[in-house]
Amino acid sequence: MARVELVISDEDQERFVHQARREGMSLDAWLLDAARERIEAGRSVMRLESPEDLWALFHGCNEMDEIDEPDLSPR
Repeated sequence: MARVELVISDEDQERFVHQARREGMSLDAWLLDAARERIEAGRSVMRLESPEDLWALFHGCNEMDEIDEPDLSPR
């Protein structure tokens, strides 16, 4: 198991500790949970790292255009 030292402002420490206690967690557990949530949120973002990724996005958008959409124009 690794040990990590963080340098944070006193104001942030107070806010983080307060929020962790409100959620019934230690500061360590709360920070780890926040980091894990950040990683998971990043996984749900589509990353365009190659021309093939971009073409896949365009193809997906074209397929969405083929779906019948309701007519929302004023009558």
